[in-house]
Amino acid sequence: MTLSPSQQRRLLGLLDRLARLKRGDPEAIQEEADGHSRFDFAGFGGQEHQDIVVLFHAGHIASRSFMGGDPASRWSPEGIYAYEITNDGEEYLDAYRHLLGGDPPQQQPVPNAAAKAFIIHGTDPNGYVDQVEDACRNFGLDPVRMMEQSNQGRTLPDKLRDNMSASDFYVAVLTHDETTIEGKQRARQNAIAETLVANLNWPGRLAILREDQVEIPSNLQGLAYIQLEGQWSMRLFQEFKASGLV
Repeated sequence: MTLSPSQQRRLLGLLDRLARLKRGDPEAIQEEADGHSRFDFAGFGGQEHQDIVVLFHAGHIASRSFMGGDPASRWSPEGIYAYEITNDGEEYLDAYRHLLGGDPPQQQPVPNAAAKAFIIHGTDPNGYVDQVEDACRNFGLDPVRMMEQSNQGRTLPDKLRDNMSASDFYVAVLTHDETTIEGKQRARQNAIAETLVANLNWPGRLAILREDQVEIPSNLQGLAYIQLEGQWSMRLFQEFKASGLV
């Protein structure tokens, strides 16, 4: 689901309120006690109800009492009546909190603001690379794509080496670029080669994103990958976080 900026800020606002309640924030608890912030059946209606449905099905919130049905098809005091933020929701809030305005998150230190993420890709017919580039920027990293870098009189191998060496992380986007004679989908061979180079030279700083049904060649077997579906951007954020880049 593609969210508009206003929708995303609204959902983040709800998650922020739930996060403060989960932490036991006295001000948040008092707001709920005074009726200014309710996270039960009686506290929602209209747009807030729809937002809760979106957050629930995205896995960002969970019910503390569930007696059948789900908020999209059943909405009654006998069904779901109270919610709390999940670990997935906290990571989503952590990654996008800056969209709520105010001071930037303290966990995003200034030295990492210019960390570079080199994006390995092929022809990318379904437009995933643009989404990966946007995700990198949202997480505070500077995405690097070979075709957008100046040549400076270098050969392509030299240009590739220089740009990869100057990067801090490597994201390989393996997509439906070619069809084999057996009818299988595979990534462009240059993308496979660059993925191998990144894994050989910078182990532990590579994330592989794989489009559904893309064949994994034998020389990449054994490497973990992230399926390009669902909450793939949050899993990519976890890789950046584990590397100390966000």
